[in-house]
Amino acid sequence: MSKKKSGINSLLFVILILLVAYVIYVNLDRFSFDGTSLGTIDISPEENTGKEMDYAPILNSFFCPEEDCNYNLDYYLSQSTETKCAIYDVDLPWFYKEMKDKNIFLVTDDVQYGDVFDDFNSDMKKLLLELRSKGKIKTDVRENDYMHNKFCVFNIADVKSVWVGSANFTTNDFFYNNNNVIVFDELNYNKVPDLFEKEFDEMWRGTFNGGNENPIPATYPKVYFCPEDDCSLHYSEVFDLADKNIFCMFFDFTHDVLGEKLISLKKEKGLDIKVIFETRQAGSQYSEFEKLQAAGIKVIKDKNPKTMHNKFCVIDSNYLITGSMNPSKHSDTANDESIIIINSQYVIDEYLDYFEKYWEIWS
Repeated sequence: MSKKKSGINSLLFVILILLVAYVIYVNLDRFSFDGTSLGTIDISPEENTGKEMDYAPILNSFFCPEEDCNYNLDYYLSQSTETKCAIYDVDLPWFYKEMKDKNIFLVTDDVQYGDVFDDFNSDMKKLLLELRSKGKIKTDVRENDYMHNKFCVFNIADVKSVWVGSANFTTNDFFYNNNNVIVFDELNYNKVPDLFEKEFDEMWRGTFNGGNENPIPATYPKVYFCPEDDCSLHYSEVFDLADKNIFCMFFDFTHDVLGEKLISLKKEKGLDIKVIFETRQAGSQYSEFEKLQAAGIKVIKDKNPKTMHNKFCVIDSNYLITGSMNPSKHSDTANDESIIIINSQYVIDEYLDYFEKYWEIWS
């Protein structure tokens, strides 16, 4: 082969390699961490930050706004053939647009729904009215109590998964406020999605502030719904398991019984207890902030200019409690809420790292 011909072939080979590299680069955002295609996600530019999350096949946890909860939610919705959501507050236009053409059903709080409706433009108002007329949206119309859950049950390839945590489906909660979310599937976590679907179905039929009690779970994860399952009691039970420390982040902490529990554990066991309070809520006359501080418990206020909206505790690096429930009497006895208690170590480690990061930043 002539040198000229050999040189041309080498040049063509280099061009081919560069072309392949370019194609991979421009499509990189369409692949998950294991190389499988995530498909095209239709989120408007003003809503999508461009950040992505690795999708663990068994248990996935992520934090807003550091990780793109907006993108992650759309990913799960895009894969699901039927979705049932119980979300206190939803103001994302794209979510309602997805509801129009997909089997997505929403239970929400009537007051929040009314506020969102009033803020939307005429086209979005028409869409919400259409969704209600088609029976895709139902609201809790109680005046002083709230449907305060934040969970969705997805059906993806005939496998149910549940999204649960502290985040409402709002611009603030996804892009500005501190929140956390965990996604479980039924293959690896027994009947966890079934329990949430059962709770959704009760509310869909109009049963709020009650319903059937769940059987006491024998293994973790353990799921409880307020008020029927006495959520504060189960918070207290897990606190009692602590031998070393309890670290919590609470948007609103006004539950006197749980406050007294932490104080007694501090006195009796000498536990290292740290609690991060949302600044505005910590100033309330009902807040446990000053009571815990006076008892020698380490407490700080958040410095997020928006809102620290988390509701979770890590106990001895062995247990995690999270969900929609703020530790308050009203959340415990009047609202519809949910908590989940897990002992999956790598997820607990993620929450512990997250807590310690903000404790250092805000102290």
